[in-house]
Amino acid sequence: MMLSKAPSTAYPIVIGEGDGETQEFNIKAPLIQTGTARVYIDGEELTEGTDFAVEYENNCGDWYENYHTAALSCTDAGVTFGDLASKTPSSSYDYRDPLAWWNCYDRSLYPASCTVNDVNPIIIDFGTEKSCNTLKIDILTVPSARLDSLKIQYSSNGVDWTDASGLSRTGQVWKFTETSARYWRVFLSGEGNATVVVTSSSITGSPITLSVPVASSDTASIVADKIKAAIENNANITAVYDVSASGADVILTAKAPAANVSNLNIAISNGTCAGLTTVSTSTNTTAGVAPVKQQENIYVTGTIGTAGNATVVVTAAGMANSPITLSVPVSSGDSATTVASKVNAVLAQNSDITDFFTISPDNGRYVRLTAKAAADNDPTMNISIANGTCTGLTAITTSTVDAAGNVGTRQVETATVSGSISYNWTYNLYYQNLPTRDGQSYGSTFFLGKTVPGLKFTTPPPAGASITASFALEYPFKTSNNLLRFTYSVQLQRG
Repeated sequence: MMLSKAPSTAYPIVIGEGDGETQEFNIKAPLIQTGTARVYIDGEELTEGTDFAVEYENNCGDWYENYHTAALSCTDAGVTFGDLASKTPSSSYDYRDPLAWWNCYDRSLYPASCTVNDVNPIIIDFGTEKSCNTLKIDILTVPSARLDSLKIQYSSNGVDWTDASGLSRTGQVWKFTETSARYWRVFLSGEGNATVVVTSSSITGSPITLSVPVASSDTASIVADKIKAAIENNANITAVYDVSASGADVILTAKAPAANVSNLNIAISNGTCAGLTTVSTSTNTTAGVAPVKQQENIYVTGTIGTAGNATVVVTAAGMANSPITLSVPVSSGDSATTVASKVNAVLAQNSDITDFFTISPDNGRYVRLTAKAAADNDPTMNISIANGTCTGLTAITTSTVDAAGNVGTRQVETATVSGSISYNWTYNLYYQNLPTRDGQSYGSTFFLGKTVPGLKFTTPPPAGASITASFALEYPFKTSNNLLRFTYSVQLQRG
């Protein structure tokens, strides 16, 4: 229904003053009747369409009913409001629809709250492209820790989403670059930095804390790959450990076999992100074992009676020309200690033996050989001694094992990432002390649409220029969003 009154002579209202740069100005009234705007610079009237353009339903006064979503409700086919549709409605209280303007409640439709996250976001399908540049969340309080992680995204097909650009926030009003799109979605992102702490007494600077950037909807395996990359970038850790990822597992493997490091640990927690399960203690998947070089000895016994040569045989798998038989010249009366020293001297002259073994210095009656490289124990390794052309020695056919060989084991530590990067926003549908407009209370909380200054000049008005305008208004006592609109002309003047 339209009520009209013949316009009276309109005196210009002051809009502002030019600065030589600004092109957009608040026209100071929403819902101007199309074609009625007259704009002046220093009293000289300009031409609409050439010198300036007016957004006639400009919402410059931030009229809630002029947001695009005010015409919708959560029960509309094009709306998905978190997991609201899957929640059991309340039968004991009238909870409010968070979209619908003015009163909209039904005990058979609305629960006390719903959950909004990246998996179940707020999705608005306007049916056709709508230009948006403002999101406002009213009445309820958005969790302060996630205020700056709100995601506003748009899409042309409802599948491929793009973040709104130029995003800024004042309180619970988000502004962004005006974009026209059919599909829009909103959620509080869990993105941020995961905190990873690597501890090991073998690492310089331990414990080392890493901040790992993660994105909303990152799965456990994606987070594991990102943690791997962050550890790879730390030279102190990679000097000692190799890092890998397998599925959701982050794995540190010692670069060399060594005794197990009891304090090796990978801890994972939410730093500024959300959605991960804290891992305080990682798993010692494989205990480290230090490598051991095999060592054998004989304890020479007897005194040389008849001079001649003692026979020594050295055997080892992997030693060139094994077994090697040596003749050791000895003299009558040589003690066991003297014979041991002479055996060591002959051993030292054989390059095959010295390439494979380290010969221990003279130590009384002992002759001791130590493999130069750690390897699995060689049961064939042996030193034997016997009388060759001499007499007086006690034959020793089998040497004594001082240390069994062991190639060693590289320690492996595993931390399993659990959860995904997401934030569960509990969106309440119950409010006390509801605000009012025109004497009526409303429970709407979510507003998405466009707010614009309303007046844009083709060329910025000169600095100091006086900008005035006159126009006829539509007063939104009732609007198209579930309301009626009465229209009449208004005379605006200064004074």
